[in-house]
Amino acid sequence: MSSNKDLRESKMKINIIGKLSNVFINQFQLSILLMVMIISIGVVGLIALPKESLPEIVFPAITIQTVYPGASPEDVELLVTEKIENKVKDFEDIDTIQSDSTFGFSVISVSFKESVDIENKKIEVDNALREIEFSEGVQVPKSVIFKTSEIPLMNISVNGAYDAEALTQIAETLKGELESIKGVDSVDLFGTTVKEIHIVTSESKMLTYNITLSDIKNAIKASNVSLPIGDSELNGVRYTIRIDESFKVLDEIKNVVVIGRSGQQVFIKDLGQVTFGVAPVDVINKTFIKGQTALSQNSIFMKVNRKVNSDVIGTSEAVESKIQALKGSAYPEDATIYISDNMAKRVGEDLSNIQSSALSGLIVVIIVLFLFIGIRESLIVSITIPLSLLGTLGLLNLFGITFNTFAILGLIVALGLLVDNSIIVMENIDRIKKLGFNRKEAAFLGTNQVGFPIVSATLTTLAAFFPLVILPGILGAFVSTIPLTIMITLTVSLFISLVITPSIASRLLKDQKKHSTGKIKWLKNSAAIFLVAGLSYYAFSFAGNRLLALVMMFIFTGLMALKVITIGDEGFEDTRLTRLYGRIVAWIVSKKRRSFLVILVGLLLLVISVSAFGTGLLKVSFFPKNEPDTLEILVDTPGGTTLVQNEKVASEIEAMLVSNDAVKSYNVTVGGTEIDYIKFSVAIDNSIRNGYEVLEALQEQTSKISGAKISINGIASGPPVGKPIVLKIQGENLEETYSFSKEVSNYLKNTEGVYNIEASVSVGVPQIKIGIDKLKATQLGTNVSTVALQLRGELSGVEATTMRVNNDEVDVIIKRESEEIDDLGSLKSLFIATQNGMMIPLHSISDIQIEQGISNISREDGERVISVSADLKSGYNSNDMTRKIKSDYDENKLPKGIRIIYSGDSEGIQENFGYLFQSMILAVFLVFIILTIQFRSIIQPFVILSTIPMAIIGVIWGLVITGNDFGFYAFMGLVALVGIAVNDAIVLIDYMNYLRQEGTPLKVAIKEAGLTRFNPVLATTLTTISGVLPLAFKEAYYAQFSFALIFGLMMTTLMTLIFIPTIYHLMESFKDRKGVEPYEK
Repeated sequence: MSSNKDLRESKMKINIIGKLSNVFINQFQLSILLMVMIISIGVVGLIALPKESLPEIVFPAITIQTVYPGASPEDVELLVTEKIENKVKDFEDIDTIQSDSTFGFSVISVSFKESVDIENKKIEVDNALREIEFSEGVQVPKSVIFKTSEIPLMNISVNGAYDAEALTQIAETLKGELESIKGVDSVDLFGTTVKEIHIVTSESKMLTYNITLSDIKNAIKASNVSLPIGDSELNGVRYTIRIDESFKVLDEIKNVVVIGRSGQQVFIKDLGQVTFGVAPVDVINKTFIKGQTALSQNSIFMKVNRKVNSDVIGTSEAVESKIQALKGSAYPEDATIYISDNMAKRVGEDLSNIQSSALSGLIVVIIVLFLFIGIRESLIVSITIPLSLLGTLGLLNLFGITFNTFAILGLIVALGLLVDNSIIVMENIDRIKKLGFNRKEAAFLGTNQVGFPIVSATLTTLAAFFPLVILPGILGAFVSTIPLTIMITLTVSLFISLVITPSIASRLLKDQKKHSTGKIKWLKNSAAIFLVAGLSYYAFSFAGNRLLALVMMFIFTGLMALKVITIGDEGFEDTRLTRLYGRIVAWIVSKKRRSFLVILVGLLLLVISVSAFGTGLLKVSFFPKNEPDTLEILVDTPGGTTLVQNEKVASEIEAMLVSNDAVKSYNVTVGGTEIDYIKFSVAIDNSIRNGYEVLEALQEQTSKISGAKISINGIASGPPVGKPIVLKIQGENLEETYSFSKEVSNYLKNTEGVYNIEASVSVGVPQIKIGIDKLKATQLGTNVSTVALQLRGELSGVEATTMRVNNDEVDVIIKRESEEIDDLGSLKSLFIATQNGMMIPLHSISDIQIEQGISNISREDGERVISVSADLKSGYNSNDMTRKIKSDYDENKLPKGIRIIYSGDSEGIQENFGYLFQSMILAVFLVFIILTIQFRSIIQPFVILSTIPMAIIGVIWGLVITGNDFGFYAFMGLVALVGIAVNDAIVLIDYMNYLRQEGTPLKVAIKEAGLTRFNPVLATTLTTISGVLPLAFKEAYYAQFSFALIFGLMMTTLMTLIFIPTIYHLMESFKDRKGVEPYEK
């Protein structure tokens, strides 16, 4: 170093970072071992990390499901829902209680505060449920906790030209085989036939012997007994004693004796037929697969559930392999097994994204650094990318992070940021080497000089992301993985930039560059231009946008041509651009009024930009919607529509889907829990046609189907997105509330931009209301309860007992010979048995009327509520639409007793953006603390933080120009900018302070620091922008983040180079006037 001892770089104080890097510079074998270790840990981590779609999240809520067969929504509410709500409402830490009472079914969701132990709460809820006395016929309530690990791994349909029983047999065989796979927890079947034993009684014989279905049930239960009695010691031997008179064969049921009310005895076989059968079909499943089936085929649906933390991709591949291996043995060759909604497919696409984005980022870094420094330097820095990613993969498991969609998104976001530190180090090493130092000296001095500033800069970025890690609520549980992954990646990249980058540079850089001349120079320059053209096109082709690839190819090729033709080998250090920048900075700081003018312009731009929110120029929506690759079609037919009639409606929609060339496949379910229910799940081929185009075309076609309410929803990758418009209407009178909800629905139908209007309550199944004359019933020897139980048995059948058949428990059902009641007259003529031994017709003790019921009754915290929801067409915003609805339905204009609670996107925006803005304030505060410690100053951190408002300007106009809304992912970009924007300012001001400490005059120090840091600032900006630019043309949430970051970074770069020197000049001039000593480290 002796030849350069007069240079100030050689006189810098050696700090701990310089000492650390020097160890690896002088002992290169340590760097090799460290890289091998990082690669090994990363590869092991990649193999060992469970790959899944979502992180394991347990929702702080308990869902209670209760079946009450045949009961109306009103009865379910009164006899089930209210009883459960009253029992659990006084539990501690309850947030909300929501319930839905439908035909024969009650669902109650009890949400708790985040802090509760939900497993313990489930035990409390289960104990409380056991204390409730329900009416006869109400099944035992079932409570469940929802976990993301319970989302099915995949859905499978078993299809073929077979009847339901044959398909059931195939599905049950497959179920057993698939459940033996390591990562599979269970397989659920839907649409299978259920074996039953039917006792079909003769009405005439029942009347002859004066016997009811209840009499038969009691006789069967009394005969089918398997009961342990106890134990006893006989002759010195202890025996267990039991009675085992359980049914073994069908004849035992046939020979059960029933005693009539007149005392006569009769065998069951003399009262009717006893046969094996199947439960009545209440659901029809069909599947269509383009290219495999000409028409839809009958199906059995299978839901494959995986074990917690099992590898999604490995388990999925094992399932697919098993299905293929079983073909011809476990199921016939002509049966079709079709896999849909495969979670592994999405995870595989995410893995492909990270690989392509990493490769794209690697190439972009090489190109940018090739432009600013040289090919060797760019290759050295590019090593940061794979090493940082592999190092992160090795550490994720330590933080309990699986390789899921959000972790992958964090890695993709980090790709644009992780090379910044290495670029600054490498550029500074190259600059010092050009001063005459050898490569080892340059590597040591360059790292020593910028080490602390980039540590500080990285800490500010980590501080910016940290508040997002501790976001509360379900939002925080989902997205905290993104910032945590980014923080891990940036920490790893910081270590690599300070240790490995200088070590490699000390070995691979050339001490002196030999400049080529003549023909050799022309060949090298031509090769460089063509290389950049090819690499840039290849890098951006991963975005799937050829135009983008061509544009970026021309931009980078043009820059490379500019460099080799007009600038030469020395790079951009002394060009017209840098000289122009130097003159601009010198001109601004030459007079204070010019500095004040620059600040005033910046403030004016900020005010104008923020006003974009108020003027509606920039829309707000929390999560963006991606192009759908799956459509969900829900059909609601009028109450009372039969299964056969609904199948005809489904067939009309099927014809539309089969004729649509963009439809790859579909599954359809008709019936199930509700007869008037039809659901389609349609897979779209987006390469043939845009998902929204398919959706709109189907909406137009299905609108011609009369007598049915049809809604079509697009389902896309990315975070779950609810309905943008949700109005919860509350009122004490259900009829009045329902009437008002219909008015609101009609209002929305006539509102431009609104579609898919759905109300949670509609006209339900017609009800036959039977009023019992209690006095007459008592006089004739019966009562309301007895009549109700007998009618239930007569109309729905009676489950008497069970019998084990081939290791399966089979229900024994007692039914009438003619189970269907054809008209009101046949219902009125049903006979009721009395305690006096008489059989009386129903009409003699009742008044029977037909009424129109409602489909369901919803409640929230004990109050009835009807929800009206809607989707918005492209170009319409939920905030604006909610404001319009509020204006049209002002509180003073609402009917008496009616209230509207506005939910949907607007509710989520207010709550979640509140959390995000709190996290933003915390991030700025943490950054301020770090900067204060770094610079030992209160004033200079404020100078650096002035870049944040400039970032906001860029974010706002970037989103406006690109047509994106401001949402969660744009906010993520803004948070990233809080850290990134200050990074360049930190390095710039640190160098200004250093020059001032060395005695350089203020204006000279400002200009020299600006010129010195001009290249690395532009290089880091270009690499970050280029790294995230391909993402901007993928999914909508990537676009929102990318454009916010790109335009924000462009603005902060401009302001860092102009605004920071201006404010620094004013602040330091003020200090000089006050006699304050120049900054000292």
